[in-house]
Amino acid sequence: MSLPPSRTTKTRFCLVVVALYLLGLLLVSLLVIGLFSGRLPAKPLETGVVFINALVFLLWRIKKFRERRRNGRQIAWYTQPGILLALAMLLSVPSLIINLVTNDDSILIVTLIPSILVILAAAFFLIKWFMNPFAD
Repeated sequence: MSLPPSRTTKTRFCLVVVALYLLGLLLVSLLVIGLFSGRLPAKPLETGVVFINALVFLLWRIKKFRERRRNGRQIAWYTQPGILLALAMLLSVPSLIINLVTNDDSILIVTLIPSILVILAAAFFLIKWFMNPFAD
């Protein structure tokens, strides 16, 4: 049997959380200042941000999908617009990486075709849901 945390432990925990939040805020503000001043290149940062956002969004939508399945709804993962949009963002990462290396637009268009197709599928299922939001 474990003891409940003491008052000083709770206070220290809150102080550490606030300090980490302020440190993160400071780092983000330095990053924004560096980007707008032109001292940091934006292309590598853009690739990293898209990749991290896509992963977080995909994991979040998978969690929501699993909750719906546990509640007894019979749905398929490929009919979920959120999951499809996250996959489209992940599929666009190779084109962003190629954009770092070359300036050839024809290669970029070819690498974006799968992402565009997945976005069109997501738009179809989103419009289908808007037509009848309460149907499974």
